[in-house]
Amino acid sequence: MAPHLLWLVRNDFLPFAYASARAAPSRGLLDHVLHPVVFAAGQLGFLLPALLIAAALAWPRPKADEARRRASPPKPMPSTGAS
Repeated sequence: MAPHLLWLVRNDFLPFAYASARAAPSRGLLDHVLHPVVFAAGQLGFLLPALLIAAALAWPRPKADEARRRASPPKPMPSTGAS
């Protein structure tokens, strides 16, 4: 870790100065509520396509008997022989 600390000292803690300059100052309680909600909504928007694809794996599928019954044609009614 010593080389990293030495680099930080020699470069006036540049990564920390950059992060501090990029951070917007908080303007009150509303910012502490609004920013996380906006972040969560954005993340949900980006994750939605993946969640839709994954929903196909979790969606309940019909049982094998039902699927076979739906796929096979109906059997004809047996005739009684009286014509």
